[in-house]
Amino acid sequence: MAFVEVSASARSGEFWEGMMRVGDSFAGGGGTLVGAVQAGCEPVWAGNHDAAAVECLRRNFPGLRVDHADLMNFDWTTLPDLDVWMGSPECIGHTGARGKEMPHHDASRSTAWAFVQMLDVCRAIGRSLPRVLVVENVPAFRSWILYKRWRGCLRDLGYAIAEHVLEAGWFGCSAERARVIVVGVRGKRVPLLRWEKRPAVPALDVIDWHGGTWNPVEGRARELAVDTHRQIADGLARFGDRFRIRYNGRERRAGVAQDPRRPLGGPTTRDRFGLVRAFNGRPEFRMVAVREYARAMGFPDSHWLPEEKDAALRIVGNAVAPPMARAVLEQIQAKL
Repeated sequence: MAFVEVSASARSGEFWEGMMRVGDSFAGGGGTLVGAVQAGCEPVWAGNHDAAAVECLRRNFPGLRVDHADLMNFDWTTLPDLDVWMGSPECIGHTGARGKEMPHHDASRSTAWAFVQMLDVCRAIGRSLPRVLVVENVPAFRSWILYKRWRGCLRDLGYAIAEHVLEAGWFGCSAERARVIVVGVRGKRVPLLRWEKRPAVPALDVIDWHGGTWNPVEGRARELAVDTHRQIADGLARFGDRFRIRYNGRERRAGVAQDPRRPLGGPTTRDRFGLVRAFNGRPEFRMVAVREYARAMGFPDSHWLPEEKDAALRIVGNAVAPPMARAVLEQIQAKL
């Protein structure tokens, strides 16, 4: 077995009494909480500013306290007691995919300070702080000019900190998505966390090649771009009757057809991947469905998503892969 070591070792011991109570800030559509349930934890709170994400949380986790709120201006004195506080502050201000640097990226990056706010409020009013913090973001989060200061604030509040860079594909997903997981443990050093590195799931296993609405490549009312035709010809020659292409209606970037035995890729908040199959010798085309993106991320098919495609894509594209969250929480339970 191949294992991935991601932090320094520490002594183990009894750390939990009963089921771990988990809260999730910037919770999106609930990827972290799906993983928490699968790890045997009890989700007790979630917060998010986006109405579609809040509806998704409420539908998928009946009985969960969900606050529809701006967490940068939230009354943290109302938060229930938590064993583990998880969260995914906005990543757009850190990722290289954001394009030109703009003032609103400063506001996006600042959402990470919500963790410091909450902990400082709890300290000031004499409430117990969560035993463990788990913060998820893109790897470039560590290049933020204020990252060391942010991490230092967590240490000042009593947390030992370790960083882990994980890939969703290691945990049986078909999504190629690297993430940094910052784990803070109160009153202890951070233990050695190890995972079996599993092979990523091929696109063939998450795509419904017989479902959806397929249209002929030739004779369309709206002609496909030249680059799209080139990708399709390349895919037919190399892979035969099933493959994925990069597609965006106005996109002119060169792309290549992808082997369906490879992972589907990392879903984004925009519809950018298409599928091609050859039916009776004629190539047909459709876009990857939102449910297929969700499946690639490790969401169960039973997980409710909005019918409105843009909202559903935004939720899935911003999500934490549930198998990754599950693996992190299982290790935390086992090692502390």
